Amino acid sequence: MRAGGDKVTVNLSLSAIPKIHIDDNTDYCPISSRATENVRSIIANNYKCLVMKEIDTKWYVDTLTNRNLTDASKYSEVKVTDETRFNDLQLTLRPGHYRVLVVLNPLCGKWNADLVPGR
Repeated sequence: MRAGGDKVTVNLSLSAIPKIHIDDNTDYCPISSRATENVRSIIANNYKCLVMKEIDTKWYVDTLTNRNLTDASKYSEVKVTDETRFNDLQLTLRPGHYRVLVVLNPLCGKWNADLVPGR
């Protein structure tokens, strides 16, 4: 964490941990017997992040952003294995109580247009 005035920069790790459970209802079967990675899922490199802040017992949208899981293009695919490491999610926040929602494959659905910062 790094302080700047009344704001603090927080780094959140999005990397998969060995006990992560990804339920995608599909199987990945390598054709070659030389495959050494256990691919758990294939996802888009881009994700949407919604940060909510609690103010007087009500939740408001603080931040809404699009980010990439890796340094590749947002349209790239990421093969998720136990060893896959993603870029950290870096947020600059003021003191308070927050909830963070990370939505993978955001281009596959319709985003609610009413979710904007300040509401």
